[in-house]
Amino acid sequence: MAQRSLQLAAGLLLLVGLLGLSTALIAEVRQEVTERSQQARDAPAREVQEPRSGLPIPELTLLDPTRAQLPDRERTDDGVRLTGPGRVTIDPGETIRPAPASLTGTLVLADGWEHKGDALTCTTPCQLQTGDQELALPPNASVTSPGGEEIGAATVLEPGAKVPLPADAELQLPPVRFPAGTRLDLEPGARAHPSGPPSAWSSVFATETVELPAGTVVHRSAGGPADTEGLADLLDRARSGSEAPPEDIRRERPTITVTDAPDRIRKGEAFEVVGRVLGPAGEPLRDHPVTVYANATKNAPGIEIQTGSASTNAAGTFTASAKLPADAPTRPYHVLAHAHPRGMHDPPLAGAWSDPVVAVEGEADVRLDLPDRAGVDVPLPLEARLVDAYEAPIPNRTIVFAVEDTDDRLTARTGADGRAHAVLPGGLPFPGNYTITATFPGTENVTADATEGTIQAVEARIQAPAEHRAPRGEPTEIEGRVLTEDGEPGRVRLEASYGDVTATTDTDPRGAFTLGLPVPADLAPGNHTVELEAPAVDANRRLVLTATAGLQLRTGSPGPQPVGAQAPIDVRLEADNGTTMPAIEVHAHTETGLTDETLTDQAGQARLRAPMPNTGDHPVRLEVHPPNSFRPTGRNLTLSAAPLEVEADLHIAPGGSANGSLRLTVDDTPLTDQPVRLAGPSFVSQDRTDADGRAQVNLRAPDDAQPGLQPANLTLPDARFTTRAPLRILETPTLAVDVADEGRDGRPVQLAVTAEGRQGPLAGVPVIAQAEGAFEASDRAITGEDGTANLSLSRPDDAEGIVDIEVLARSTPTTAQSLTTASAEVTAAPLPWGWLSAAAAALGLAALVAVRRRQARTPTDDPDEASPISLRLAHQTPGDPPVWHPGEPTEILARARHDETITGTLELDGPEGTRRLELGSDGTARATVPARPGGTYTYRARLADDPARETVLDVRVGDYREEIDRAYRQLRRTATRHGLVGPDATPRELARALGPPADELARRFERYDYSPQPVDRDDYEGFMQLVREADPRG
Repeated sequence: MAQRSLQLAAGLLLLVGLLGLSTALIAEVRQEVTERSQQARDAPAREVQEPRSGLPIPELTLLDPTRAQLPDRERTDDGVRLTGPGRVTIDPGETIRPAPASLTGTLVLADGWEHKGDALTCTTPCQLQTGDQELALPPNASVTSPGGEEIGAATVLEPGAKVPLPADAELQLPPVRFPAGTRLDLEPGARAHPSGPPSAWSSVFATETVELPAGTVVHRSAGGPADTEGLADLLDRARSGSEAPPEDIRRERPTITVTDAPDRIRKGEAFEVVGRVLGPAGEPLRDHPVTVYANATKNAPGIEIQTGSASTNAAGTFTASAKLPADAPTRPYHVLAHAHPRGMHDPPLAGAWSDPVVAVEGEADVRLDLPDRAGVDVPLPLEARLVDAYEAPIPNRTIVFAVEDTDDRLTARTGADGRAHAVLPGGLPFPGNYTITATFPGTENVTADATEGTIQAVEARIQAPAEHRAPRGEPTEIEGRVLTEDGEPGRVRLEASYGDVTATTDTDPRGAFTLGLPVPADLAPGNHTVELEAPAVDANRRLVLTATAGLQLRTGSPGPQPVGAQAPIDVRLEADNGTTMPAIEVHAHTETGLTDETLTDQAGQARLRAPMPNTGDHPVRLEVHPPNSFRPTGRNLTLSAAPLEVEADLHIAPGGSANGSLRLTVDDTPLTDQPVRLAGPSFVSQDRTDADGRAQVNLRAPDDAQPGLQPANLTLPDARFTTRAPLRILETPTLAVDVADEGRDGRPVQLAVTAEGRQGPLAGVPVIAQAEGAFEASDRAITGEDGTANLSLSRPDDAEGIVDIEVLARSTPTTAQSLTTASAEVTAAPLPWGWLSAAAAALGLAALVAVRRRQARTPTDDPDEASPISLRLAHQTPGDPPVWHPGEPTEILARARHDETITGTLELDGPEGTRRLELGSDGTARATVPARPGGTYTYRARLADDPARETVLDVRVGDYREEIDRAYRQLRRTATRHGLVGPDATPRELARALGPPADELARRFERYDYSPQPVDRDDYEGFMQLVREADPRG
């Protein structure tokens, strides 16, 4: 009877427990539903992210006469799609047809380009600029050197790409193919020639091939082909400025254009320059002051030639009176105009396009300078000067000297002073009078002229060379002889003079002399006429003194070079007074002879190349071949060559992008500061090596790339050297997960993971399984020969429910990272009936009490609210998990909660044992924690006088890279539960789903996941901040 009563009591107790448990569960479900409904109402609507379109190019300007084929029947989206006024968008996959069209010039920076070393980096959609014109390059445009070597590629216009820009580079532009009905809106004043005589057009329809001149801006009309009736009236109005141009003529910024100027002008005579100033939308700008200049070239600074004030009228046009000054050189000029802002708030105005070159007309005057007498058969110096009507010299013109009754014809070019020098080598043949003529043939704009003079040929009285060379800054000696009229030696005093320099000497009994002649250091290099006179015997003579200057050839050694390279040798040429020497010929010679020759640029610099055919030392001789007025110079170098050693870390998965690295050495010496270009199957990347010979490259691979080694072309543009670098296309494993044991009745979850590639199972692949949900656990293994790895996820005995399992295959030198997911339902270990009954009863009663307590107070997120002490890592950012790195010591910070002022002794339990800490006046205490290996460690803190209430802190010690991976996977699972992405979403797909805050998160995750660079605490905390911002739960 007693036993039956005991069983009845146990049954009743079990019934009460089950009833309490059911009530608790119902209350929990009701509370959860209420909270989720409130979160759904509070959550903001998420924007749908539109897919990104192609690369926007600000404006497409065709420079130089360029032909674009405009079909009238073919309709295609294959070419350029213009989406708005002045905007061109190139979508991925669209193409531009190649054809010859080019512009040559020295390139300078424009908006959007950032200068780094010898390359420009496109940081936004970019423009290049040449001279005073801007050029927006479409994709597939390439940059080539003057020799035709391609150094650009189809990808150079993407943000981040670098474009090497050598001096005088040539831009090869593909033409633009437009669909039928495209309208070309030209700037007012631009000329098109579809048929008939040139005329100013406002628009041309795509019905034939149209020649587009410099300055033409191409737009796409909003509609299709339009009616051309009334086009002539429209054009007349646009040209005359009687009313504003049509609304569909758009510009990106205010412009000023010279529309009319005379083809020829004369110095000192006034002429008119007509132009127009238009605003950003093509509207005329009035009351803007205008100044007119004459420029020798479009880029050279000009001289102001305006004789009065000028400003724009209501139609935006202006007429300025101008006059070329009398002292200006007689040469062709470009006429340019500049419009000044009217007020401080006006936008800046672009520089004007120049009209065709304006010629300057004038009259030439040739003046012949001859001695009275010259010795028979003695070389005879001749000199003439060419000036205009204003006595200004006319440089760089040809003078022809002719001698009567002989076949002698000599030509010479005038210098900056208008003087031309020539020497008649054999002199005059016989005694007597000769007529010598100097003729300027004239040009199209400068009149011809000729003059003549008479000279008497006598037996030589002063015998001396007709030409003499001497270095500046040193006295020189001229030797000769003086004879009397009878041919006897003359004992006389000889006088010499040129410029401000004079000298005298006496002849010896034989009539011979040695004249010491000063040559000042500041004397201009070149030819100077020296007058020799012997008054005692009534004799004189001229000779040409060539003052020569010394040259300094400066160069540095390029260091060891790869065998097979053309070693670059940079030189700088200076005169002995430090001035740079442009346009001087420099040669490089090796054992095989002349290998390279070039001219110095405006800075006196040049680059020569010498071949490095084999390993060893190679002597190189540099020689300078200057004009007659400079002394030749040279220098010997010894260059060494050895095979190029390439350390390459180039791995990429099909369809992906990655960062790679190269290290280049020659004979164990880093190849430093060298431009490097790596071209693979679908990428071109450029960089410059650092002090250790390292360069970083960006890799991409198409989706259909075949795994294995593929050669990539490695080019050193400076050395004109190309070799191969190993590029490995990684195999992307296909993961299959077999849940061998779901972990029922308390057993571990057993997994069999198989990694397969295109050719079968993959061995040696590291596999990691991570479980979250009903419990957290992880395990890792490496696939065997059959491609399978067995993993076991240990779980607590009381864990029940669904566990999400993420299986990750880590990348190896031959395989890429891969990911898959699985799930399992685990159940708790069974208990004996008696214990189960008691546990259920206790659980039920505890649940009833918990429900009553929860209904009586506000819920809190703090699990240790009962304790007056909080614990966290000293370096831990609030909201981040307590994580620290293996092998690094750290500190645990204890702090009073709720701003309470608590003092006393704190007891801290942990793996190191129990420590007693004194709380400071600010209610805090710190405990140093030694470095520990990876794992989870528990710390408990309590007040010594209140041991019943304690705080627990579980610290995870792990690699920051793995913690970042863990946080990312948790964020993806959260997004999957919210229906935003699938379980296998890539970082980029996750970023598109979560919006802009996740863009940087995806970029960082890829960098941390693929890069071999270490990940530190700052990287981890920055990533966790991005996770918090991107979390869809807010």
